[in-house]
Amino acid sequence: MPNKTTKTTRQLSQQDRNELVAEYTRIERQSILPPPEEMAQYEKLRPGITDIMLTAFQEQSHHRMEIEKEVIKSGINNSKRGQFFAFILALITIIGGFTLIFTGKDAIGIASIITSLSSLVGVFIYGNKSKKSERLEKSRQNK
Repeated sequence: MPNKTTKTTRQLSQQDRNELVAEYTRIERQSILPPPEEMAQYEKLRPGITDIMLTAFQEQSHHRMEIEKEVIKSGINNSKRGQFFAFILALITIIGGFTLIFTGKDAIGIASIITSLSSLVGVFIYGNKSKKSERLEKSRQNK
């Protein structure tokens, strides 16, 4: 039920109605190509324009897909690189912890190993939870 400040379309000025219709049309269309009726009018004004527009649309779509592929590849490579460096860092820390244990500094060495391993486990669990929540969010959006 509308409140007192809500206006019906009959109460709007002609300019406001035109803006509302234009906004609704923009939201409804969601495509860079005009509707077929509009395309026919453009074709009457300039023969061949439909082919030009469709070719441009195809090229833009292809370009966008190529960019998306590159972004995905880059993300995968960054993830692999991060995992590799995290593994190296954890390995160095664990080796350092064992070195401390062998040199008689047991408490510091054990603390170093436990801290390193718990950090790895924590990152692994956090990554799995965030991926799961991301998948759930995408499945909600697709419904």
